Amino acid sequence: DANHWYIGAASGGAWETKDSGASWVSCTDGEVSLFMGALAIAPSDPKVIYAGTGEPGGGGGCGVGYGLLKSVDAGEHWTLLGIPEFERTAFQGILVSPSDAGTLVAATTWSSLGVA
Repeated sequence: DANHWYIGAASGGAWETKDSGASWVSCTDGEVSLFMGALAIAPSDPKVIYAGTGEPGGGGGCGVGYGLLKSVDAGEHWTLLGIPEFERTAFQGILVSPSDAGTLVAATTWSSLGVA
């Protein structure tokens, strides 16, 4: 759907629009982290969305991540994956397999800096 978009804000969580950006609704308020570094939608199932927490900037003001959020219902509900493996990381990119919504590759960086 060309009118349906998602964005991730560095310190503002994931957001969704269904009207080409005329209005936006937060998808991740209330989740473990609003610091977003990467978002990906599964090509084979657009209801599956991954949101990598943590800002990849590396500076003292960047928020660290707590893991990988996964939604299977187009952002209505989220499950936190990868704790403790991804704690204090920042996601820089996520690629989901074109044929399998459960297979992905993620680029992360660990940080001792940032705001937890």
